[in-house]
Amino acid sequence: MGPNQHGQFLRSVSELFDNLRAAIPGITQTAKKT
Repeated sequence: MGPNQHGQFLRSVSELFDNLRAAIPGITQTAKKT
């Protein structure tokens, strides 16, 4: 795996975590409702 591919992989992983962190508040609100 080249350094460019590795950087792209890290970027997509951090993007995934950003999406997760953004979704957590909505998930906890839904869990409290039920």
